[in-house]
Amino acid sequence: MNNMRFSLASSAIFALFLGIILPQTSLAQNNRTELVIGASAAFTGRTAASIKAFNEGAQIQFDAVNKRGGIGGRKIIYTSLDDGNLPELVVENTKRLLDDDKAVALFGYAGDATVSAALPLISQRNVALVGAITGAQSHRNHPNLFPIRASYHAEVEKIVVQGQQLGMTRFAIFYQNDEFGKDVTTGLEKSLAKRKLTIASRGEYTRNSVNLGAAVSNVMRGDPQSIIMACTLEACAEFVRQFSRLKSSARLNHLASIDAGAYFKELGALTQGLELTHVVPRPTSVGIGVINDFNKDAKEVAPKHVPSFLSLEGYLAARVMVEALRKAGNNPTRAKVLEALNSLGELDLNGFSVSYAPGANIGSTFADISIIGPGGRIKN
Repeated sequence: MNNMRFSLASSAIFALFLGIILPQTSLAQNNRTELVIGASAAFTGRTAASIKAFNEGAQIQFDAVNKRGGIGGRKIIYTSLDDGNLPELVVENTKRLLDDDKAVALFGYAGDATVSAALPLISQRNVALVGAITGAQSHRNHPNLFPIRASYHAEVEKIVVQGQQLGMTRFAIFYQNDEFGKDVTTGLEKSLAKRKLTIASRGEYTRNSVNLGAAVSNVMRGDPQSIIMACTLEACAEFVRQFSRLKSSARLNHLASIDAGAYFKELGALTQGLELTHVVPRPTSVGIGVINDFNKDAKEVAPKHVPSFLSLEGYLAARVMVEALRKAGNNPTRAKVLEALNSLGELDLNGFSVSYAPGANIGSTFADISIIGPGGRIKN
């Protein structure tokens, strides 16, 4: 990498010596035949498997498009940087993606806190961020954010609707005491208020901690029938361990931020019977056109890929990105890509719909519930 940067700098000096005026955007940017899409997410740590699955799905779409000629003959280059889920590092990564890699758009950032940390810079540079892995309500209508997945509020609503159909009235929440957990809690309060119900009990824990003794006790005080789990993998797993020692028939309803495969590695057989919301259809739903597209493209460019909810989500997000790049014209720039995204309106991705409009970047409202079966596999 250092040699490459030195070589570019040397070329620029040589060109100036010859009296050639170079544009400030650099030789690489001016002459490049690629379109760079930049991502920052936690590719290390316990949740790395989930991020990698999302990225694999996105890469399948980008590779398939490149194999068919790219965007107006230009190849899509997908550049990913690890931020370890650290807000301060995501800002550095964003600067690098925009200044060094010359990304025309950002893609697939993961986590409420990291997206929020990057937002001031994203707004300042007026660049689009597509498909961030967050359901935060505060990220739904930002003019530079174009989500794919449904909001946390939509996930909670699905849990409450299904619970009520089963005769449940006592809903509790276990949540991380930060913007993520508080957003989910607000969604639950609103959903229950529509039904003249209130939260039966609640327990909170501190971010990056698994000291849950008080939280578990507080949740169980309400004798809940359903417990909404707004937590990270480690904290959710510790809650399940402690809960498994109690005599309770409450259903544990996890949000889509938890990946079933990673959860099974953490908990083993204790995952069986746990419930997960998911914000894309099952990747085995062959009756949906875009899933057939996904499986066809995977077979062509990544034959060893094992489809999952998160890889399908990455693929769908990449489909939106590709649509915007095509709509941006022969020479996509950050401004043109942002304008294209804002004009997409109701977009049907062959059986999965998203919606974008100024002041209403909703993405999808799809949410469903699955049960984890033996071996960590999702039951159909």
